Amino acid sequence: MYLTIELPSERSGGAVPSHGDSVAEWIGTFLHEPQQLDVLDKLRRSGAVQRHAFVFLPGFTLAPWPVPYLLMSEAVPLPGIAPWAPF
Repeated sequence: MYLTIELPSERSGGAVPSHGDSVAEWIGTFLHEPQQLDVLDKLRRSGAVQRHAFVFLPGFTLAPWPVPYLLMSEAVPLPGIAPWAPF
């Protein structure tokens, strides 16, 4: 048995992206939502040169179609842009 939820068509399929910029754009926006601001605050306070955040993305995510598609693909093109995450 495979359980799923009904998704709007714009989140369940679309054009196959040729680059990974969609992931960088979405993660930057996601991390700046009010519910995630504590994550950016912790990264900012760490003072580390490299700062990383792990984001769990379930199959029924609210992320736009290219994001889960890229993360599930074997030959994932890397983003050419950095996520928007000023510290």
